[in-house]
Amino acid sequence: MMTGGVQRRSGMWTFLHYPGHTYTDATLCHELMHISLHIEGWPILQTLVELQKYEDMDFILLLAGTLFEHLEVWRRGILLGLPETSLWDAEIETLIQKMTHGVFGRSATPALQELHQALCLTQALLSPASRASRRRLSQSARKNLPRALERADCFCHIYNKHRQGYPHSAEIASQEILGAAKAEIPPGALRFEFPATSSPDLFAQIQAYVT
Repeated sequence: MMTGGVQRRSGMWTFLHYPGHTYTDATLCHELMHISLHIEGWPILQTLVELQKYEDMDFILLLAGTLFEHLEVWRRGILLGLPETSLWDAEIETLIQKMTHGVFGRSATPALQELHQALCLTQALLSPASRASRRRLSQSARKNLPRALERADCFCHIYNKHRQGYPHSAEIASQEILGAAKAEIPPGALRFEFPATSSPDLFAQIQAYVT
């Protein structure tokens, strides 16, 4: 679910390339859109937990803390003519295969594993995947991971409840997610830092340039 990324280093934004992955125009657009959001004034997520296994708590916190940002990135990609529907349809097929073979969302403890699974399902269910793919994912999860799906449905409700208020509601929604999770996550594990300066009309300039 993560083939690239961006990171702020010494005041500069850097594209993170993961060896072995290929990048489509939509993928590059996605990562550049993350940068544009932060330039516009969206908060930068800080995860205050460091574990040896990235796929455990760090990944869980990243999923919980960046979904609002991804919802906006997906929306903008659609407006620019670069929807990620086909990418997410393929991702959902992979998730279904992993569920079928019992290797989806493995983590260090049962509580973290279920939370990991639930957040992956949440992101996929709110993604720009086709309705048919999301329906197939729900059907597979209902059969193979019913408890994780129940939590994912709850998480989707929380995000949708706060959706009109983002980006400022991102921290509230994320804390609600972690509170509802009741997993082994220390208080204050997430922090959102709003930039001191912003350029709120950046995306409008990008749209004008593209069109």
